[in-house]
Amino acid sequence: MTDALADRYGRRPDGRRFPLALVVGLVVGVPFLIWVAWVWWSMSTPDVQSTDRNFTIVDAHLVVADIEVTLSDDAVDPSCRIQALAEDKTAVGSKQFTPVDGANRVKIRTERQATAIDLIGCTAKGQNRPR
Repeated sequence: MTDALADRYGRRPDGRRFPLALVVGLVVGVPFLIWVAWVWWSMSTPDVQSTDRNFTIVDAHLVVADIEVTLSDDAVDPSCRIQALAEDKTAVGSKQFTPVDGANRVKIRTERQATAIDLIGCTAKGQNRPR
């Protein structure tokens, strides 16, 4: 009966194509996985990171913000940007500054009363996304 089925439907391949598929999969898959790991590592370890700790509204035209910045040894030309926001969430003041590693106290002049700050983030050469 087995010969009758083989005559009717044909024989199964003998499996010689499996090693070829495995080799092609490895040749394509391994470099792809290495690339994904490299992208993940480079995006998860930026040269500059920043966090806003607190802020004080001094008067209608001045806000003082305390920003914590972490600079790696590879950080080149770091720059940070922060905004002061009014009650209606419009920007009433902005400041771009060159950070130092650790605590940074930033004074932001405003055109009218601010109620909050928005730390846009910090970047370094080669780091396009503010952190």
